[in-house]
Amino acid sequence: MLDNVELRDIRPARLAAYLADGASPADEINVVNFQVASGHLIDVGVYSNRFDFKFELLGSAQEVVAVVEFDLILDYTVREAFLAELPAAEYVSRTTGYFAAFPYARELLQRMATSLRLPPVVLGYMRRNERGEPGTVDVTVVRPG
Repeated sequence: MLDNVELRDIRPARLAAYLADGASPADEINVVNFQVASGHLIDVGVYSNRFDFKFELLGSAQEVVAVVEFDLILDYTVREAFLAELPAAEYVSRTTGYFAAFPYARELLQRMATSLRLPPVVLGYMRRNERGEPGTVDVTVVRPG
């Protein structure tokens, strides 16, 4: 599959960042939970990935202080008559696509959190699991000081 596609563009398709009701930028962030959902579009001469990120920034009592959400689209240039097989498309989404999207997710999260006047939130190094797929990620809240 990778012999027939080449990454062409990465762009956000949706951006949202908001403080929870009653929350303030002065509230301490102690934990960041995040989820990523992925998908892909395949057709003759077409391949793209979509990653939907959701981050919940939690305070000392595990209450939601803020939420940051965004969707990233990765478009590929595809050899003219190539049609990706579903297992290959899914594998590339889970691995190559996700690793390509991750630096953009890191930057968007940090920018959007600081736009809310929260301390910068930094996605750390992404580890690979035993299958070579994305594994755990450390998240750090940069505390003033």
